Amino acid sequence: MVAGAQDTEEAQGKGFDEKCIFCKIVSKDKGGDLLYSDEDISCFRDIKPGAPHHYLVVPTKHVGNCKTLSKEHVPMVEKMVETGKEILRKNNVTNLGSPGKPNGPGSGGGGRDGKHYVCGSLAAITNTVVTFPIHKVQFRQQLHGVGTIEAVRQLQRDGLRHLYRGLLPPLLHKTTRGAAMFGLYEDFSRTLLDRTAGSGIPELATRSFAGGLAGTVGCVLTPFERVQTLLQDHRHHARFNTTAQTFRTLLTEYGVREWYRGLVPVLLRTGPSSMLFFAFRGPVKEHLPEATSQTGHFVNDFVCGAVLGAFLSILFYPINVVKLRSQSKVGGAFQPCSEVLKTVWRERGSSVVMLFRGAHLNFHRTLLSWGIFNATYELLLKLTRD
Repeated sequence: MVAGAQDTEEAQGKGFDEKCIFCKIVSKDKGGDLLYSDEDISCFRDIKPGAPHHYLVVPTKHVGNCKTLSKEHVPMVEKMVETGKEILRKNNVTNLGSPGKPNGPGSGGGGRDGKHYVCGSLAAITNTVVTFPIHKVQFRQQLHGVGTIEAVRQLQRDGLRHLYRGLLPPLLHKTTRGAAMFGLYEDFSRTLLDRTAGSGIPELATRSFAGGLAGTVGCVLTPFERVQTLLQDHRHHARFNTTAQTFRTLLTEYGVREWYRGLVPVLLRTGPSSMLFFAFRGPVKEHLPEATSQTGHFVNDFVCGAVLGAFLSILFYPINVVKLRSQSKVGGAFQPCSEVLKTVWRERGSSVVMLFRGAHLNFHRTLLSWGIFNATYELLLKLTRD
């Protein structure tokens, strides 16, 4: 570590100085958020950050001052630079080659040029089209409590022409939501991190709050989920034919309020899940093996999104069951979430296993869909930078 001139040659020789704050952080004698460490260099967050991404990369063994550096230290210094860049990349910081230009999520390089909105929407389109048939099977299981084989048989009886029936609402919904999710998150996190820089508020807490805000704002798109539910429910095939006709029928016969049936469970699911996703996306990726190629980065991004998506799908599965049951009804009083849950619980024999019927398929679907979503988003973002 580079410290003051008072460091003794003895301290430098043994690679540790008890008076050096950096030595204490690297050796974990003093608190600090150590992000990376090997025998040569270490990286940690600044205790009092002056910017959203204020990291320090230092030699692991004590270095008295810059004057003691020699040609032998050139590889170490180059490694320090590359490690710093890699830590920034893992935290989704962009525009590394443009000093003075705002960088990364929450630091100004986010939604201002619109690329996060565009990449989010394109990633959502890819994800939705690929995973839609799996979603339909899981939808039948959540709504009717049937097994996987029976759900597949129902789709077979409906015919191939109905396989992608109801695709337009989730396509519109998830495309818009994907754009808002990543774009708004970048805008919110940039603003919050700028305002809280140096305040001592953990970056994790700030990013969590930004993610929760982005998810909550996205709930304005609930009508698309509502229409999707009605178009996919075979009990409504005779009454609701297309996306536009379903929107129009609900509006003219029941009013705008009917579009937002099931809004409460959507809020209970989307806000907290977005908060957790963005809070842990960076930390999860940091614990994956270091990527040395574009393919490696794609795989890491896929695994990161898949793990978080699958975990959150199980965590919020009962809320999704309540949402689908609420949105499958047309007209009549709006039931509280607790009442809907009690009804489903009784109908399924007061069994946790039956309540989570379809959860295994949902787990695998979200494992695939969120892996595709996150990896495609990061790949598109990289292509826009290149």
